[in-house]
Amino acid sequence: MLHILRHYRPEIIELFFSPEMEELSRTDQRFERCFDYFRDHWDYRPEVLHYSSDRDPADFDAVGEEILSRLDALSAKHPGQELLLNLSSGTPQMKMILAQAAVSTRYRARGIQVLIPGKAAGTSTRTNDKEYDIALELELNEDEQPGSENRCLEPKLLVTQRQQQKERIGALLDRRDYAALQNLRDILPGHLSSLVQHLDERNHLRGADAQNTARQAKRDNPELPGLYPAFGRAPQLKDAVEMTDYYLMLRNLQRVGDTTGFVLRLNPFVISLQECLIDRMMPQGCSFRDVLSGRSIFRNCLDPVAFQQRMPALFAQVSACAQNRGISQLENRPVSMVICNAFLEALNAPREMLDFFDRLERLNAEQRNDSAHRLSETLEADIKRSSGMESAQIVNRLSALLTQVYPEWNQTWAKIYETCNEYILSKL
Repeated sequence: MLHILRHYRPEIIELFFSPEMEELSRTDQRFERCFDYFRDHWDYRPEVLHYSSDRDPADFDAVGEEILSRLDALSAKHPGQELLLNLSSGTPQMKMILAQAAVSTRYRARGIQVLIPGKAAGTSTRTNDKEYDIALELELNEDEQPGSENRCLEPKLLVTQRQQQKERIGALLDRRDYAALQNLRDILPGHLSSLVQHLDERNHLRGADAQNTARQAKRDNPELPGLYPAFGRAPQLKDAVEMTDYYLMLRNLQRVGDTTGFVLRLNPFVISLQECLIDRMMPQGCSFRDVLSGRSIFRNCLDPVAFQQRMPALFAQVSACAQNRGISQLENRPVSMVICNAFLEALNAPREMLDFFDRLERLNAEQRNDSAHRLSETLEADIKRSSGMESAQIVNRLSALLTQVYPEWNQTWAKIYETCNEYILSKL
């Protein structure tokens, strides 16, 4: 321990006392005398914590549970700080437990072994020997001589194994497989569990649960950036969060190469986005919701009777545009991309927007039903053949339109999963 403190100078030291070591320390005040020596000779004044265990230090399970509990407590109290684990002190069982902790990404930790000098190998007095004299050991300690050897070693095997665990977690984060990551909670720092749970719930569109765990994740990780945009229009907050989360789910599907899932889940979002754009283009004092019979954001139905009665001129324009798109008359049925594009055209939407939505309608008609009923997957080439665009281009265009609907939305929020993933990796 002295050698580790000499070369690393940690700010806080926790001494884990077995019953035997507790008694020895009480008898000769060895640790108090060591820290007096540090103060007088090194000008080193760390905060010293004492933890007394009543467990058998040779009982792997019992002492292991207690040591890991202490590491959890220290990590929670000092998030982001690195733990230095002494691998050369204690019983063999304690050393094994600390070596395992040094490998685990659950702790931001470094295992340190202290080598015995070659010229004195096997001759050092054990610290629990009756003849052990702390004053003499300090006075004759050759490590205090100028130019003395640094005998601290950070075992490369532990570093390699720890890196392998980090790479395993990184691969799951890249695949957005937060459900699998939740099953590896034993190798994650405790304060990250709520964040991983939030990302899993959010990516599966469990909105209410995700917002609850977002609050917990912020409490557990105060330095974490905000997880949701601060939308200014309170009455539309629920729709805004649903829309942005659905977009992020689509973006994740595209990013991990799940092109079949992307095509299958695209249609509801596109229609909802079209509805939002229509609502903002409607004549003053009118709302798109006035001509709908449903109120659910993804299950709206057009009410042609109410539409004709309330807005006869626009009804005639939309009907004409719909006929040009192959719909003979407006009916009381769920809103489709074609109907929405008829509205957008009647409301003088930009030609580029109409062309984009027409491409997505072709993709929907040619690939979505086919994807749902065939045994093979939809490929990127299928998406490009039907829409004339790659999936990444579609995602980028959707993001730009989402910004038109919700100005508070921007690329910062579009990358919230990347931001959280980087944060998780930084805490391992």
